[in-house]
Amino acid sequence: MIIDCKLPFPFLEEPLSERAQTIIDAFPGSEIASLFENSTSYLFGYAVIQNGERVRFKIRDDGKIQQDFGEPLAEERAVLEEMQKSGDDQAIFGECAFKNGCQQPKLNG
Repeated sequence: MIIDCKLPFPFLEEPLSERAQTIIDAFPGSEIASLFENSTSYLFGYAVIQNGERVRFKIRDDGKIQQDFGEPLAEERAVLEEMQKSGDDQAIFGECAFKNGCQQPKLNG
């Protein structure tokens, strides 16, 4: 596992950056997952590289999908299914309809 606050972004560029390709080449035949998240703006993104090829990447910002490539991962489908059952999918993705416990934030002032 390599953790670096700037490392996820080269894997999300189109086309893949030289830095991402260097890392991919250093680990041939590996699966590489790159992830970033910022909960204050509902911003997240991830990429999955398998055997040197990007098979999945997704970027979502403020409740809107910015990029979506490849088939959803099994893990992704399972999480979304559970979130939809509980109603959390609306809150997580910034589209809160104020139902199932999702409450409108109270502002100070």
